[in-house]
Amino acid sequence: MNILLTGATGYLGSCLAQMLLAEGHTVSCIVRDVNRLNRLAPFSNKVNLVSIEQIKPCMEQLKCEMVVHTACTYARGSNTIEDVIAGNLTFPLRVLQIAAEAGVQRWINTGTGLPSQVNSYALAKKQFAQWGERYGKGGMLQFIELQLEHFYGPNLPEENFLAWVTYKLKKNMPLELTEGKQRRDFISIYDVLRTYRTVIDANFAEPYLEIPVGSGISVSLREVVEYLKERIASQSLLQFGAIPYREFEPDSCCNVEKMKSLGIKSTIYWKDGMQASLVMNESTTNKL
Repeated sequence: MNILLTGATGYLGSCLAQMLLAEGHTVSCIVRDVNRLNRLAPFSNKVNLVSIEQIKPCMEQLKCEMVVHTACTYARGSNTIEDVIAGNLTFPLRVLQIAAEAGVQRWINTGTGLPSQVNSYALAKKQFAQWGERYGKGGMLQFIELQLEHFYGPNLPEENFLAWVTYKLKKNMPLELTEGKQRRDFISIYDVLRTYRTVIDANFAEPYLEIPVGSGISVSLREVVEYLKERIASQSLLQFGAIPYREFEPDSCCNVEKMKSLGIKSTIYWKDGMQASLVMNESTTNKL
């Protein structure tokens, strides 16, 4: 299958690119920043690198059958609201319209399980999903919305919360945290990839479909941080309550019934998955 992948220079996107190549698909990757190709380096000679200007001819010439969209811009660091809107709404809308005009059959979207009021990232993601529903139910292409919970795995990006916590713990540095009572659904990257594989291979009748993706287990951030500290044997001081909760801080737990109906199951318990990732994360923490 000819697949166009966005966000291939990111963590999830690069993992998906490698999986798709291993399964024999032809993969073209939209690259917005040519200075961020390090995650693609091991297999860059096996994918077609596509600039934004080349998207339309690429879709038409390769007869692209599917777009897998993972690109995003988070509401943190130096990113402005304009950056967040451009990365999560304006850019994907442009690609979505081109895909519809080029006759692409299916769009698999990486959405979020976060409620829209949490931050500008979640709001823009939900707004794009609404556009996807409009395109899908309007008969322009099939739109599959995967609403991802918090995923983790080896070699997480530096700005990821778990990567930051792991680095601090390994260095025995103090951590300033909220009270940590907020609950999250953590799912392993390997279970996420299995979900994408199933959805890519499936035949759905619905023009628009939402699939929540998570483990179905909710755990407090405090429990996660304390568990990581124990496994690392860290001497770090955990300063719970040192910083306030953000406004509209949510709890999350995925409703996995839709996953089950599709034969998808999260198989890795969060403690086992995080423990297995600790050693593999060493190469990430050394770069911080």
